[in-house]
Amino acid sequence: MGRSPKELGMDPTEVALKNDGVEGRDMAYLAEFKAAHGFPVRDSLRECIEKGKKAMNWDEKWHAPGTRRLPNGRMHGMGFTWTHEWDDTRGAAAAGLMIQADGTVNIIGLRADVGVNAETAYCQIVAEELGMRPEDVFFRHQDDAYLPLMTPDGSCNLSTNGYLMQKLGRMAKQKLLDVATTGVNVIEYDVPPAFPGRTPDELEIKDSIIYVKADPSQRKTVEEVAKDLGGAIMRNKLDYAAIG
Repeated sequence: MGRSPKELGMDPTEVALKNDGVEGRDMAYLAEFKAAHGFPVRDSLRECIEKGKKAMNWDEKWHAPGTRRLPNGRMHGMGFTWTHEWDDTRGAAAAGLMIQADGTVNIIGLRADVGVNAETAYCQIVAEELGMRPEDVFFRHQDDAYLPLMTPDGSCNLSTNGYLMQKLGRMAKQKLLDVATTGVNVIEYDVPPAFPGRTPDELEIKDSIIYVKADPSQRKTVEEVAKDLGGAIMRNKLDYAAIG
């Protein structure tokens, strides 16, 4: 069994280049094969790695796993991918996110099941960005809604889908804090703000609880805030169903 770049203490891009080749043979052999069959002789993997590293300032930022933390204490990392194809693109991804009336969060997306547990990573990213407990975030696979994640959702696509999950979490957090401080009007139903007189910047979300940064004792669970909104929407639907 091979050893990981972490165990070897090596930059993973160096490991990739050392293992580049075909059928156990090195790049010199592959260059001869390309020349003999009319293909351009180029080290395309090295080109991709050099451009990727330059674009993200890799040499200055790379560090061994677990050796650095952000000022807020979070772990962090970055990555880029390549693939062994004549032509390929990582593509794009789409997904939705819903905060339910019971305070749980649903990620809605379409993905292929290739036997990897990508959903756990997606839930963890959304939970961290949104401020929810991991056990309150769920991935809801949808095969009847066109919100396609970049598939097959293995390691090569975590960069694309992971970025999307981060964006979803941040957007939902901002929306939730906006609603918590301004309230909402659902047709003729007004839902008062959960934190009147406060601005979103004065609030934070952690462990599925919204609280005032300057006074954490002023707090409400996400469920409490979402339940008020859900109740107003449901009352509105029932009234209009009766009229209809």
